[in-house]
Amino acid sequence: MFKILFHRSGLLVRILEIVGLLNTYRFFREPSTTLLTTLYAFLLVNYLFIRLCDLVPWYTKSGHSFWDKKIGIRVHFQKALVPTSYILAIVSSLCLLQIEPLSMILLLLAGACFIVMTPVNFILIWFHFNDKEKTPVNYFSLNKQWASSSL
Repeated sequence: MFKILFHRSGLLVRILEIVGLLNTYRFFREPSTTLLTTLYAFLLVNYLFIRLCDLVPWYTKSGHSFWDKKIGIRVHFQKALVPTSYILAIVSSLCLLQIEPLSMILLLLAGACFIVMTPVNFILIWFHFNDKEKTPVNYFSLNKQWASSSL
């Protein structure tokens, strides 16, 4: 059951992501207060950042293909997309109800979650670029062969 709800490449997570993006389109088409729009834009920027970081080929220089999605920092961004998709879908759906106090509280809670998550993402990226060892962080837990030139 948990695999259906929370798997990083599961169908439900992708559906929630699409629902959140469709609701985002509808949210920005309807008039709203500046504060709500700003908080929602913060939520959307964080989602887009995590989505784009998932698409970055982090280890292609080390001999891995672009499509190998189970190594290193990319796994973190795939796992970060799960709560981000849930937050985006739920908050955007409830914001479309246009209940002003509820929308504000939800966006503030979502913003608090992202204020915690965003520095972690930047710290991991900073460690990735400053690490002299080119072996992915989860190399030993994968139990796979790695390019001999990187060892």
